[in-house]
Amino acid sequence: MARVNEAKVVAKTRVIKISENGKMGKLKSGVSPMQAVRARDEALRLDFLSSGYPRRNAKFFNDLSSAKRESEYLQKMTGIPAGQNDRVKLLNYIKGSSGDKDQAFNYTRLNDAATGRFNPEVSPSNRPSVNAAQQYLKEYHAVINPNSDAFRAEADRVRDAYFIRLK
Repeated sequence: MARVNEAKVVAKTRVIKISENGKMGKLKSGVSPMQAVRARDEALRLDFLSSGYPRRNAKFFNDLSSAKRESEYLQKMTGIPAGQNDRVKLLNYIKGSSGDKDQAFNYTRLNDAATGRFNPEVSPSNRPSVNAAQQYLKEYHAVINPNSDAFRAEADRVRDAYFIRLK
């Protein structure tokens, strides 16, 4: 329904926002408003895929799952509670909100923890070490998307096929 409503607005103006950074595009001749909305959505999806977010999100979920399993195993061996494992503490500390579909974890919280700044509402016993946060921040930045250029080029191709870019 949102697409239909947006297409109605585009039908009047023949202009649509075509990127997350607010760039606008005018519909090319022969492009219907609904085609424009679908093309814009496809270009935005390709932009997202070109970013590191999908791979970083996957890394986070894999790391969280592995850390929980390993800490449970260590608990059986050593008796140290699984929740006291520094990696588990860190990953739970930076876990994103369920409403944020683009980011599985809170990057700002990770970056703050890496510099020793913690949410004061979280008890010190539930905070990760600065060292664990610094290490994970390095791992985060090491994750790259080898297909980034291809996704970005396809997003540009879609925009060029449907829109005249406005300054």
